[in-house]
Amino acid sequence: TKCYKIICNKHIYECIQNSMFLYINILLKRGGLFCMNDRLIILDGAVNFRDLGGYVTANGRSVCWKKIYRSDRLDNLTMQDMEILAQKHIVTDCDLRTSYEQSYWRDRLWDGVAHYDCHIYNEEDITYENQITTETVNNLINSLPVPQGIVGRRYQKILLDKTGQMALKRVFQEILSLDENDALVFHCTAGKDRTGLVAAVILLGLGVKEEDIIADYLLSNELYLFSIKHTLPTDDDLQNIIERMNLNGVDALSIQTIIQTINQGFGGFDNYFLKVLNFSKADLSEFRNKLTV
Repeated sequence: TKCYKIICNKHIYECIQNSMFLYINILLKRGGLFCMNDRLIILDGAVNFRDLGGYVTANGRSVCWKKIYRSDRLDNLTMQDMEILAQKHIVTDCDLRTSYEQSYWRDRLWDGVAHYDCHIYNEEDITYENQITTETVNNLINSLPVPQGIVGRRYQKILLDKTGQMALKRVFQEILSLDENDALVFHCTAGKDRTGLVAAVILLGLGVKEEDIIADYLLSNELYLFSIKHTLPTDDDLQNIIERMNLNGVDALSIQTIIQTINQGFGGFDNYFLKVLNFSKADLSEFRNKLTV
């Protein structure tokens, strides 16, 4: 067993045990990577399946473990994978992919899980130009930040577009409907861009620090390379990933567009949740109480 002690403010990934340090215990078995804190869930048919728990929030609470998961494509799951997910009481599968992706690469569903179409792209509009409704404009507090690059433009478009807003609302509705012992997974194809956006919005809503949100996103980019190759990272791979992470790089700027659009354009997550996604203050309180301890 190896233990890595990692400091987040030196541009590396943090999986919270407290507000500054990460301890990842790694056990190699049968050539696979096992994280003892269960952030990375080891599956044969999905590489980027992760628990969003453990991050410390601004008010000193922490995000619940074993409640919200993020993943890449789920159409290659094995029977053993599905048994693992059923044992984790994951009862909700929010699919962020397009109708085409959902049709041709159907999720393999395990016992007790319900699949929901939460496609986040407007499939009739493939441009990166923002299509802002009058209602969204009325909810803006300040001018929108200039998005960083193509990915940043795409992220901002999702936050402003009615299709993206409906997808986000559906994910939050399913979170709010979870029973105490049940869990939810949301995913796209690579578990990177669309999934990264939803993860960022959820963590922002729970009050997780910006650098932690960015670091979680950057880990997805790294694991995506292993997803393409259908291989699991070794302990040396993980150490290299940590060393490469740059919280000020281009990818980090893209995810910052999400945070800045919500905080600057809408005056913070609360306003976006209440006025754009049309939830109540009671829903906001329940969302935070359900997902933090």
